[in-house]
Amino acid sequence: MFTDYTDSLNGKFIHQIENLVEYKEFNFYYIIQNFGAVMSGSTDFYDCWIYEVKERWCVGFWISGNYLLNSKNLTQEDIELINNRIGFHQFKVDGFHFAGDTILIEKLSEINLDFTLEPFKERYFYKLTALKLKTKFTTEVVIVADEDIQEIAIQYQKYFEEEYNGSNNKDLQTLIEKVKSLKFRNLIYVLKEGKNVIGFCTIMSFLSDKPNMIGTIFIDENFRMNGNGKHLLSNVIEKIRNGHNDILLMTTKESFSSNKMVENVGFEKTYEHSDRIKTNASNQAFLRSVQPVPF
Repeated sequence: MFTDYTDSLNGKFIHQIENLVEYKEFNFYYIIQNFGAVMSGSTDFYDCWIYEVKERWCVGFWISGNYLLNSKNLTQEDIELINNRIGFHQFKVDGFHFAGDTILIEKLSEINLDFTLEPFKERYFYKLTALKLKTKFTTEVVIVADEDIQEIAIQYQKYFEEEYNGSNNKDLQTLIEKVKSLKFRNLIYVLKEGKNVIGFCTIMSFLSDKPNMIGTIFIDENFRMNGNGKHLLSNVIEKIRNGHNDILLMTTKESFSSNKMVENVGFEKTYEHSDRIKTNASNQAFLRSVQPVPF
């Protein structure tokens, strides 16, 4: 039932994942990315396993600060076995993250009564195979210029404040350096109206030698609700689709306007992902002060 990779983590772990029934690589985004981080020595790990019975399976990967999970078709008996393998009693300090497909995370929450898994970040994963909407705006979407770096960094600050409700703010100099790095690698685009920076969009790669994924997209609050987001997103997609059948993207579940926008452009929802923080049932107030460890 369980294949243990804790003492001998290697490429066989990923190979077994790729052969799971109904395997979809993007659903394993966090596990695959952090496998690479572990193998490069930049992240520590403590447990790694795959549970597989016929067409039912679950993958578990315990790294620094996070327990990453992904599952399919599990029965209640399977979930109880997996719950025992995780061993929640090991995680005595509140604030540890458990993340994976929403169905499994919620089932684990239901069978444990001495603590709760409180939402930290709920996400939808999207995939685009055909661009439905091309806006009629004429404003050009271009790579960020040197004179725009500081303004983009300020907008990046606003993005983090909004995205994490003030719990994951970034200092300006850190984000200036981030924007410079993205610009150097041609991974960030800007939408301007005259001298006004309306918003920006970053791109990234997942299991590809060319960008095939939208990273962060942000529109200044003074320019929202008038199609600028659709214009920026659709233009960036057109720039990076060469050679790719699919473009990938994640959104926050609670961001209804963003979800509607990406669906109008042509993205289709493929996966629901939950990142939850463990806390004792009697210590809910802790969540308001815990320093998160976001992906």
